[in-house]
Formats: sequence, C-alpha cells, structure tokens
Amino acid sequence: STSTQSIRSIASVLLAIFDVNTGHNSIVPQISQCRNDDGSNVKFTVEIFDTNRSPIMGAALLNDILLRRNQPVQLQEGNVVKSFPIGIVGVPRSSLATPLSVLGGVNDLMIVSNAASSSSLSQTDEFPLFGRTQATTDAAAKSVVSYFHDVLNATHLGVMYVNGVFGGSYQRSVQDAASKLNITTVSIALPQGTSTEDARSALSLLKDTGFRYFVGVFFRAEFETVMPLAKEIGITGEEYFWIFS
Repeated sequence: STSTQSIRSIASVLLAIFDVNTGHNSIVPQISQCRNDDGSNVKFTVEIFDTNRSPIMGAALLNDILLRRNQPVQLQEGNVVKSFPIGIVGVPRSSLATPLSVLGGVNDLMIVSNAASSSSLSQTDEFPLFGRTQATTDAAAKSVVSYFHDVLNATHLGVMYVNGVFGGSYQRSVQDAASKLNITTVSIALPQGTSTEDARSALSLLKDTGFRYFVGVFFRAEFETVMPLAKEIGITGEEYFWIFS
C-alpha cells in the first residue's frame, strides 16, 4: 500500500539489498563477509508487489509468479525484471501470510514476514518455509498478561479485539495466558472496519463488566473509532489501564 509504514518497509528492503550487493557495511559490518569462495559478491534483484493486504489478491499475485518456474529470465536494458524468486519478504498480516505460506511451502519458496504474528504460523508441518522477525502472539500476550499480573496485581481483564486471524489469535493467547495466572477474562469482538454503532455497543458491554484493566487488539482504523467513544463512555482515565497491540 502507499501508507507511510509500507513505504518505510520498502525503503528498508531496498537499502538492505543495496548494502548486500555493493558490500556497503557501515550499518551491518558482517555484510562484507557475504562473498562466495571465489571472492565474488552475492547479488540480489527485487520486484515489489502491492497486495493491498488482501489474502485473495496476494495469493493471485504469487500464483502468477509461480508460473515463471523453468521460464527464461526476462531482461530489460540488462536488468532482471522477471525471474523465479528465491523468497518473498514482507507479508505484513497473518491473514495474508497464511495462504502465501501454504503456496510457498509446496513450491520451495521461503516466506519471511516482518509483522505476521499469529501463533498458528509456527506449525512447521503446515508452514515449513515460513519465517518472521516479529514475536508470536503467544509471546506478546504472555508479556502483556504478566505485566497486568505482576505489576498491577490485576485479577480481571477485558479484551476487545478485531474479529480476524490476528485478533482472534491474540485474544486466544491472552485468554490462555490469563487462565494460567487465575485472571478472569471477558472478551468482546469487533468486526473489521467497525462502525461507530458497533464500537459503542461493544464498549457498553465492556463497561458493564466493571473491569478497569483492558487489552485492545485492533488496527489504527478501529483504534480511531473505538477510543474516543471509550473516553465518552467513561472507561479511560486515571482509574483505567489499557494496553494495545
């Protein structure tokens, strides 16, 4: 997408490839060691695709790329513009990473995500070639619940989450971690792209619990809808504590 975060991620990938291809090692000194036995440098090419964070669009794009197998490399002015890749980098959401990792797994194609955190993706029998630089939801949820338990002495916890692959996985991880510490949880789901009416209804249910500690698992769009209403309803402020993922 054209969001600031996406542009920064693409810029980071391009910088990393430039450094590896040129041997520039001011950021990562070990890059100078990326040489073959004959002294030649490892060289990478890159193509950038916009999936619009859509699982269907992402799967369709990857399927088209997989059709390049055993096809000659296409060149334009001496530069590689189309070839069969050795891996896919990016894949920012678990809902997108899941179908791409299945396709990648059966086609010997490594998928590396910087943000997909669903713990289900750790099942190596189903996703043998999936990797990530992001902590799993299990690890993140355990840290969050431990903070509520160890620092705030919480015994009850409300969880509001977007009902999707990431949100559902995180909610289950919080619930499991909380149960091991004898913390009572109440979870309330929000639809993706939640409306003001949906958010107000969910927040009213959250307020009715009487809880003061909450975990919010939603993206920026839902955050900007939910939290002004949470303030209006009266479940923010000094007596309340929220942690967001």
